[in-house]
Amino acid sequence: NRGETQYMFAAVLNGKVLNHYFTFGKPFGDHMVAGGSTEIRQHTGGNKAFEMMNLATFATPLNLDKTFSFGINFKYISVSSKTLSLFRANGWGADVGFLYKVPVLIKKLGKEIRIGLKVEDLSTSIQWDTGLKEKFPTLIRAGLGFVFNDSLQMAIDLESFQDKNLSASKGDKLHMGLEGYFFQRHLGLRMGYSGFSTITGRYSAGLSYESTSWDIHYAFLGHSENLGTSHRVSASFRFGKTIFKDPYSFIPQGVRIDQQGGQ
Repeated sequence: NRGETQYMFAAVLNGKVLNHYFTFGKPFGDHMVAGGSTEIRQHTGGNKAFEMMNLATFATPLNLDKTFSFGINFKYISVSSKTLSLFRANGWGADVGFLYKVPVLIKKLGKEIRIGLKVEDLSTSIQWDTGLKEKFPTLIRAGLGFVFNDSLQMAIDLESFQDKNLSASKGDKLHMGLEGYFFQRHLGLRMGYSGFSTITGRYSAGLSYESTSWDIHYAFLGHSENLGTSHRVSASFRFGKTIFKDPYSFIPQGVRIDQQGGQ
């Protein structure tokens, strides 16, 4: 939303498997964003397997009014491997999301309530070189957030998914979190809890520092998909000029604009 091209790189090491992530996003037009990401999974021991997934995305939000927004994301997926000749596939998919903002009536209690819904992989599938077509499981996530002020907010959401291809691959997750920014919003602190329908709940925490053109993030995750406890460090960089201009920059010097817009 700053009108800048953004890049992010992250790496996760779990045992003898090293995962690399690289993503970028570039806004264009008034409300559109195009981007891409690459995930590389490298096995440092054993058969030295090397797999790569490329993802190209296009997203556009639609603000119907000041309180309701709708967004859709189209994506192209490509999977390949240097060690397995048949490990190649590609396909298309889509995600959608909704966000509704409600101002808090009593200003002393908070600023805003946010209600969101995300449907990930609404219709996503890939075609393998062997001829097998695999459909991605659809993930539905609904949440509620409470914004105390511009620097403090909390949220809770419920995530549900089921893979029709694997009857055992299903379950629900409950997420709760608190996030705060300090020192003129440069320092960010986070803490959270995730409850699972299949395993014991886990705790998480995070620390970040954000500047004008770069960010650094650290996260401790008591769970991480199937990785178990993990530590994640990531950095992002932004390049370009802000596209938003001063709405009063065209006004000659000496002309005063009051709060009602009169001269």
